[in-house]
Amino acid sequence: MQIQLEPIGQQHHHLIITVEPSDYKPIVEEKLKTLRKNAHIKGFRQGAAPEGMIRKLYSEDIKAEQLQKLINKSIEDYQKENEVHFMGDLLEVPEKKVTDDQEHYQFTYEVGLAPKVETAQFINQLKAIKYQIDIDEKRIDEEVEHFRMQYADSKIVEGKVEKGDLVTLDAVELEHGMIKEYGWSSRFMIMVDDTLEESFYNHIIDKELGHSFHFNIQEVEKNLSEKDIRKYFLKIPEDQDQEIVVSNHFQGSIFEISRKHPAELNEELYIKAFGDTTDIRDEQALRDRFRADVEKYFDSESDKYLELELVKEIVDQSGLNLPDAFLKKWLQLAFEEWKGKSEHDLEHDYFHYREHMLWKLIRDAITVEQKLEINYNDVVDAVMEEMAQYYPIHQLSESMKADFVKRIIDNQEKAMKYYTSAQNKKVLQWIRNHINPTIEKISLESFREKIVHLNSHQH
Repeated sequence: MQIQLEPIGQQHHHLIITVEPSDYKPIVEEKLKTLRKNAHIKGFRQGAAPEGMIRKLYSEDIKAEQLQKLINKSIEDYQKENEVHFMGDLLEVPEKKVTDDQEHYQFTYEVGLAPKVETAQFINQLKAIKYQIDIDEKRIDEEVEHFRMQYADSKIVEGKVEKGDLVTLDAVELEHGMIKEYGWSSRFMIMVDDTLEESFYNHIIDKELGHSFHFNIQEVEKNLSEKDIRKYFLKIPEDQDQEIVVSNHFQGSIFEISRKHPAELNEELYIKAFGDTTDIRDEQALRDRFRADVEKYFDSESDKYLELELVKEIVDQSGLNLPDAFLKKWLQLAFEEWKGKSEHDLEHDYFHYREHMLWKLIRDAITVEQKLEINYNDVVDAVMEEMAQYYPIHQLSESMKADFVKRIIDNQEKAMKYYTSAQNKKVLQWIRNHINPTIEKISLESFREKIVHLNSHQH
């Protein structure tokens, strides 16, 4: 058996496999003999069917099976022996596979070769910036006001409606612009904020108690379903929902205005918020606590930004070439979501796919070179870290946490996702241990601009 590569483009080759009769015939003959001994064919005793009949019935299928096994093994062996890695799937070239004697076979495939990664060439050249974010007093003022509003008391007020108020409305059904006799009536509350439709917001903002106006019940809050409107605004009983027909037009009048009043900063509030053992006893201590929390949060965000920039710089500086033409072709043939993409969308999406693949190759190379082990506990930590963003994980017992994790990583696809997350974390930590980033102070506003720019993924 012979196997060779013929270049047709950047990292793009034809893989040509030539199979001789001596590669497969002995195996096929042995399989036929075994089959004849065990075959149950009507009209013949076991093992007594004519050889010609067995050959006619089974030889082609056996040969096809053995050829496929030989090809698969030869491809696997070739990659190991030559230290090459084929990306994606092999794309079979529709050429004549068999010679006139029907015994010599040649199989041709398009393949994309992964580049060889030598991390030492670019890791030591990395120049990284770790941003130290300056938290000004205005940001701490916002934290204090948010804290006061968390523990605010709601009080009934006179005067005009302001943004943030909770307003109680009396609504009565209209017919031809007049209050409908025996029409539907309801009393409900709405929060005066950005969730309201603009027209409705303008009906009530700066208005006083008793102010009346006409409105469409379907145009009160944004993105509210018909079911929710009937349940929460019209207060139609569920057991009568199918029977009661109500129009969309109502007259509303402001019945009550409730407004939150920020809590007073005092020792009673600090104990209520942080417990009896808190050492926060005055506003300065509270501000110091919030400053520490905010600085910790943005230091973590700065770390994330640094790692994203590191990945981008590593990919850019690696100088690695991918078999771009092959990968685009393979993606469009193999995956439904890639088929039929416009040229613009193909280039855009492939740009990100390419970044992802280059980083994967580099990450895997570092993992192997530096003998970084990703164990079960690393995967568990990756699961818990993500879940903590959405669920109160700290409230679960250890056994409940273990069950929770097991349910997730029993799914092979999800387990691989968290394995990759753990690998990313370990590799990036290794990189950070081998570089000395420059510390640069930056305002919170400027840092946020950098985040926006990064998220806009300008190319």
